[in-house]
Order: sequence, then structure tokens, then C-alpha cells
Amino acid sequence: MLAESQLYSFLDRNNDFLVHFFEGQKVIQDLVLIHELKDKGFSYLRDLVLSTQPMISLLKPNEGFGIYLDSEEPYFRWKIETNWNGNMRTLLAPEDFNIIPSKVNGVCRLVKIPPNNKKPYTSLIELKQSQFNEVINGILSKSFQNQSIIKVSDLSDQSIMLMKLPKTTVDKESIDSSPSLNEYLLLKNNEIQEIFKKALNNSKDVIDIFTSKGYSLINQRKVQLHCPCTKDRMLFTLRNLYQNDKEGFFKPEEVKIEMRCDYCKKLFSFFKEEITQVPS
Repeated sequence: MLAESQLYSFLDRNNDFLVHFFEGQKVIQDLVLIHELKDKGFSYLRDLVLSTQPMISLLKPNEGFGIYLDSEEPYFRWKIETNWNGNMRTLLAPEDFNIIPSKVNGVCRLVKIPPNNKKPYTSLIELKQSQFNEVINGILSKSFQNQSIIKVSDLSDQSIMLMKLPKTTVDKESIDSSPSLNEYLLLKNNEIQEIFKKALNNSKDVIDIFTSKGYSLINQRKVQLHCPCTKDRMLFTLRNLYQNDKEGFFKPEEVKIEMRCDYCKKLFSFFKEEITQVPS
């Protein structure tokens, strides 16, 4: 049985870099059981999830974010919602989507949700024949404003984010003797591929291999699929839809409506009276 997925954060003191390693095998396995996507379609969803999940390391306690990609060419919709606590949900539609697009045209929207229900921060990235790694790097630089790069494994359901620490300041002068982001990626590429090849799942094994290479563990957190959908939320949505189309909402013989959550596929049933009644 696979251990729960984890996001590990390590410090490379010698080079002034943070290394965030996402071990996502259990999350990807759970997505296989939920979603009906096949072959290339699911492979693309896998890459999207592994590309974005390391970014929760950039969040403050109780923050969250959602990424909503509306591609018109080829046509598909992708959503992921995740938070600092490690709870996430995602979907790729339509369910018969079965390609791995090299480039997309459309819009990507990032909504960063602060704690205490404060006003969300939203940024838009227009996609014109864009590769998804360009979108991810655009989010990192524009929305999170740091020097980072994310690499997804071709060998295991894992990914890694390399993040350059800010320059130190001595007597108001910035000093930076550490490698650049591209230099560091080149320096560590063989090491990263070696770790990916092992496909380690056990927490102790992951920590041991990174510490043996000189990294210091500074944080780890569990990452899991979690959908906050409830019958009350679904009922609220149906009542709003009914209020906008009372005449055509129900078929003449209909006494019950079923509604499935797009994210977790949980099925909810509602009688006509539940939807049409006005809440007290």
C-alpha cells in the first residue's frame, strides 16, 4: 500500500536554494480511481497536478489558491484548488479528452485566497500557443514573484521545485555568490533524475536520500485529495438555478434530480420539493 503523498522542503545551505520535493504517487493513484479520463488525457492531468502542487510551499498558513485554465484550442477546461494544509481537488473536462496538447490558446486565471475570507487576489495570463511549463513559470514569476522552476518526473509520479533564496545584504549592498536558477538546475539535474528514478514513497527513505546529499529538512506536510462539497451546497446551487428558470427547470414527470460533483464524483439526490421550497 502506498504511503500518503507528502511535500518536503529542504534547504541547500551551500548554494542558497530551497528544494521542494512533491512525492505524489498516492494522490495520482486516487485520481485514477475517481476520474474516467483515459490514456493521454489522464497523463496530461497527472502532469498538470504534479506541476502545480509544489507551489503550496509558497503559501502562508491557511492560504489557498485555484488555477483555472480555459483552453479554446484545443478545447478543454482544467481546474485545481489547493491550500496550505495540503488539501486539493482537481478536474479536467471533457471526460473524453485524450490528447497531450503541445501548445494551447486561451486564458489561465489564478485566484489566491488569503485567510479570514479577505478579498482574493486574481491574476490572468493570456495563452497564445503557450506550453504549460510557460504558464507555470509565468505564475511563479508574476503571481508569487520569486525565482523558481518546477520539473516533473517522467519516471515517477513526483516533481521538484527549485527556489533561489533572496540575496543577502551587507552594508546596503547586495551580495550574491550563489548560482543562477539555470546554473543550479544544470548542477543538480543528474541528482534530481537519480532521485526520480528511485520512485521513493516512504517518508524516511525520501528524507534520508536528500540529507545524504547535503540538504536539510525544514518542513513536510501531507497532501491529499479532499473535496468540500456537501448536499447543502449542491442544494443552494440547484435552488438558484431553479429561481432563474422555474418554467423549464423540471420535466413534467420529474420528482427527483440527481447532481454529481465534478471534482470528487459524489452523487447527491434531491426531491422536487426540496428545490422549490423557499428557505426559512
